[in-house]
Amino acid sequence: MSHQLTKAFRIQAMHAENLGSPFMARWGEMLAQYLTPQTDLGKVLFNWEGDVTASGDNVPLRLMGALHHLVLQDRCSELSEVYPPHDKSKTDAQLWEALQTAFANHAPAILRQLKSPPQTNEVRRSAILLPGFLTIADRTHNLPLVCSELGASAGLNLNWQHYHYAFGGQTWGNKTSPVTLAPQWKGPTPPTHDIRILERRGCDLNPTDLSDQSQITNLLSYLWADQPERITRTKAAFDLAAQYPYQVDKMDAIDWLQHRLSTSHEGAVHVIYHTIAWQYFPENLKRQGEMIIKAAGARATETAPLARLSFEADGQEPGGVLTLTMYPGGQTTTLARADYHGRWVNWVS
Repeated sequence: MSHQLTKAFRIQAMHAENLGSPFMARWGEMLAQYLTPQTDLGKVLFNWEGDVTASGDNVPLRLMGALHHLVLQDRCSELSEVYPPHDKSKTDAQLWEALQTAFANHAPAILRQLKSPPQTNEVRRSAILLPGFLTIADRTHNLPLVCSELGASAGLNLNWQHYHYAFGGQTWGNKTSPVTLAPQWKGPTPPTHDIRILERRGCDLNPTDLSDQSQITNLLSYLWADQPERITRTKAAFDLAAQYPYQVDKMDAIDWLQHRLSTSHEGAVHVIYHTIAWQYFPENLKRQGEMIIKAAGARATETAPLARLSFEADGQEPGGVLTLTMYPGGQTTTLARADYHGRWVNWVS
């Protein structure tokens, strides 16, 4: 297990570096090198019951979130003094000393946070989804949408129509929105349409309640401290969520999917979508979900079509893949490859 945990920290460090967070990359390498099972906290981490990797419980991200949580709550001054935006010239020895202080003085709080699965809600993924929604509108002669998001977290990507976008030489959305998404764009320009949404709803096993400050802090703790623009953007999306509320059901994704797809929507296209969520479902639940979607697809008609818009990792590099499956027919099209945090989109459709 010690080897698996050390490797998991190094892989997390690599991902952080690739996603533009040198501070978290440094943290990951340091934990891989110096963390031992000699402390109470280290003992828990090195004897973790379950998969410590990003494909499982993602223990490195849990620990990094727990540490940032202490900083956001201003509970560990030693840690706060080395976190951004403070002096970047701190040595590894100074950083490690701050970590040891946090481990020694706040182990119970860290252990409590470790029990919670990492939960993020990357708003910039809406910039990956929007061209997909525009493609759906184009292929269905601009039918209105019924939107259903799996693994919605706080539901910030249910509010995609209230953001402003700039991509492929065009703009879309509300120009006065406090959330502007402008990924680096490569490839042809997707179709453009005015989209009408009839309904939007999501589900999550543990949805974030945006009326609860403690839950907001928990969500922000998984955003990396040296990427303040992500934190600012997410807080702006919180404000929009209060202005344009929506429903995220606390429910198992497969049961929710079965319920949502039990009703046809004549004169509208029902869009099932998910971003970096499906890949974490157990294999048996994935199979059930695929069967439910295909069964609903078999019932779809030209006047009540079904679409599945998926942005997930596929084992290829760089980034993840955006695919669209349309029913009737069930044909799947690869639309784009994109950065996991929505910094760039390579459109291929």
